[in-house]
Amino acid sequence: MGMPALKRKKVRAPIRRKTGLAAVPIDKGWEAIKYYFHYEVDSKQVAEVIKAYVKKNWSKADAKSALACPEYKFKMFSHYAATAFMLDNPSFEFEGKLAEYPVALKRFVDGLVEEGKPLVKEKQEELASKNVIVLTPQQRMENKILETVGADLDELEDQWIMGEKTQLDMYNAMQRHDLKGMAVPFLVKRLTVWLEEYNDAYNKTCDQAVEAYSHITRKEQKRRIDAINKMLEDLEKFKNAAKAKRAPRKPKVKSADKQVAKMNYKKEDNDFKIASVNPTMLVGAGKVFLFNTKYRQLICLITNSASKGFEVSGSTIKNIDESVSWKMTLRKPEEMLPLILSKTANQIDKAIGNLTTKKAKANGRVNNETVILRVL
Repeated sequence: MGMPALKRKKVRAPIRRKTGLAAVPIDKGWEAIKYYFHYEVDSKQVAEVIKAYVKKNWSKADAKSALACPEYKFKMFSHYAATAFMLDNPSFEFEGKLAEYPVALKRFVDGLVEEGKPLVKEKQEELASKNVIVLTPQQRMENKILETVGADLDELEDQWIMGEKTQLDMYNAMQRHDLKGMAVPFLVKRLTVWLEEYNDAYNKTCDQAVEAYSHITRKEQKRRIDAINKMLEDLEKFKNAAKAKRAPRKPKVKSADKQVAKMNYKKEDNDFKIASVNPTMLVGAGKVFLFNTKYRQLICLITNSASKGFEVSGSTIKNIDESVSWKMTLRKPEEMLPLILSKTANQIDKAIGNLTTKKAKANGRVNNETVILRVL
């Protein structure tokens, strides 16, 4: 008698656990959905959801502009991806306080469109010229703002949507992220748009805004308006503080050759038999004697800057102490000029002191009748 045949157990393949977008808990409510997108959906899928939403709901040109933005801008906002995903689910409705999420998502994408327009233009120019695009300082600054204070504002907006009565100390946020005063206009623009929406809802000047924020009490609308105005005030204070701390730009000192390059003076006079010294000697000097050959005027200029001495701009000698500089008309220049050219400073002062001619105030202007006699 043969052995009875053994019955083989039917082997069943293990059931695979759903992951990614296939496992979104759409029947467990918005908080569970948002939590799932934040912790279970990888950043690549977050970006794909937002990009698909943009392509579906914006014109081809605007979608191209939005998609030209850096990849991280699509990866870092899981709540926007959750919103875009559930907008395609007819069984889910954004009602009550959740109505702000589609509004915020649209505002986010509209911002990407505006930001991406110059990037598309630059890319087209790059293709035309085959040059590598280098981000401008302004674009680098805007990127830093979006990654720092911009992210803080996104978090604040999310908290408001969830009913929290939070605020953001914008002044401290700017300091914490080491932003400069030039970042202020970019943030003012964003907050102004935000403020206009709440003002339209509160004052009932825009039906769409009234409907979008109808689930928020007027008291809360007013609180948010005050919070935004406070952030704008903080930005103004930060800009003024940054301006006050800014180190003054040091003036670029020109070389002596460049300072006297355009100076108009008389190189030599045959009647008085005198010639000018090199005008570069004026730069940094403390005292100079000039002689105007047309009016026979002896001019003595003394500097008011012990550290810098004279500087020259065009045909004007600068850093003149007008209280001690002087000019006088010489009755006998043929006697005084050789003395100015050969004697010591004390001997010159003594000889001039013996003259009876009155002195007048002098300025630093030099012309083509002026000989630079001697620099001390």
